[in-house]
Amino acid sequence: MFRQLLDVFAGSLVLITSATMDGRFWVVRTSTDTNPGIYHLLDREKNEIKTLFLERPDVEPSELAVMKPIQFESFDGAMISGYYTEAKAHGKEPAPLVVLIHGGPGVRDYWGYDGEVQSLATNGFSVLQVNYRGSTGYGSAFEHAGDRHWGDNVERDIMEATRWAIDQGYGRSGHVCVMGASFGAYAAVQSATLEPDMYACVVANAGIYDLSLLYTQGDIEEFYFGESFLEEKIGRDEETLKRFSPVYGVARLKAPIFIAHGAEDERAPLVHAERLRKALDDAHKPYEWFVRKHERHGFYDIANRVEFLEAAIAFMHKHI
Repeated sequence: MFRQLLDVFAGSLVLITSATMDGRFWVVRTSTDTNPGIYHLLDREKNEIKTLFLERPDVEPSELAVMKPIQFESFDGAMISGYYTEAKAHGKEPAPLVVLIHGGPGVRDYWGYDGEVQSLATNGFSVLQVNYRGSTGYGSAFEHAGDRHWGDNVERDIMEATRWAIDQGYGRSGHVCVMGASFGAYAAVQSATLEPDMYACVVANAGIYDLSLLYTQGDIEEFYFGESFLEEKIGRDEETLKRFSPVYGVARLKAPIFIAHGAEDERAPLVHAERLRKALDDAHKPYEWFVRKHERHGFYDIANRVEFLEAAIAFMHKHI
């Protein structure tokens, strides 16, 4: 029956969300990169299926941008996968490019509807997503290849992806911004310190910017088996932790930074953003500050999220 559903909804992600006890009725969810989700009711006895409701009836699929898978060879020959979403409307020249870095690092980006990607793509930006080493879904060896390499090899994958995208005509040098949340914010700022001429601006939300603080601030030790997790992922060598912490590399920055954070963040406490701001002030580097009360690790209040996206998009339009 599931194979039949895949044929009926060819090209869609298909998920059976629930069923009646006797197995006659199934609720089936379908989605694509331009379809946020449709719920259907399958009557197995009659072999009939009908639409129940749309998950996001306010979203018009024809107005959204198509996401396509990409793959390239990184600096050491490792194959890196990801996704490219071309801006919905642009002129003859490639649209400004946003390299959108996922958090984690022990997660990954997937093909499918992504509200943040679509917010960017429908506002004039093409979007590149990179499943850098350390991401899940490509085997244990690939995931652990990011251990103790947050500040170098992971960043090199992201920077190689940026060069590859420019070579493919997906973006233009000087018209690229890097953006991310949580670990993605860390990687965005770190990449911009390692390659100051590569990115014209940085958007960093709920980031960690001083790795040594992970051992003393926040809830990572509580939720991720304490020091053993951190020792596996970042180690304890003080020199390496400092070299891999973007707060100590801001003197090399050329790109302005949009710093966003929740004041009550327990995963990446506000002290990370405050230390980054102080380092930028000391180095006389430009930045914009966007902190909201009563928000934790990311923006979940709809008004705050909309305001964040609008401010970040305006910031990027100003610089690329």
